[in-house]
Amino acid sequence: MQPAKKLAFGKPENGWIVVRLGERVIHASDVPCDSIGNLASKLVSFLSGSKMEKVEWSLEPEYETWIFQEQDALASWSVENNQGELIQAIQSSKTEIVQMVAKALRDLYSSHIGKSDFSDQDWSWSFPIKELKILELKN
Repeated sequence: MQPAKKLAFGKPENGWIVVRLGERVIHASDVPCDSIGNLASKLVSFLSGSKMEKVEWSLEPEYETWIFQEQDALASWSVENNQGELIQAIQSSKTEIVQMVAKALRDLYSSHIGKSDFSDQDWSWSFPIKELKILELKN
């Protein structure tokens, strides 16, 4: 299972964000967790040597988990539904996976969150700019 290697975030609105991973599209909620912030911080840990990190996305009432795992010289990015069934998987280098996510986060910030008209009613969590800068510097 090897989808197109593209991640993109839509504009957060009223606590929801569209997330596109390859051909897959989900509508994620900012309640109860900060998936965007967790994604950035977990990838900093992953890039710093952690062998596995997980990020949950609330789809209300369902959720899915993104699992980043290093195996030998390769890294994998798996997506599981709330029953633990594999939905999608990417195998690549750790650097390529982190670069793809960092680019998507930078695009999200530049296109939407960093704009003066962005409201915390659209996404109730602070953007992880510090973690994004770390990801960009380490790559």
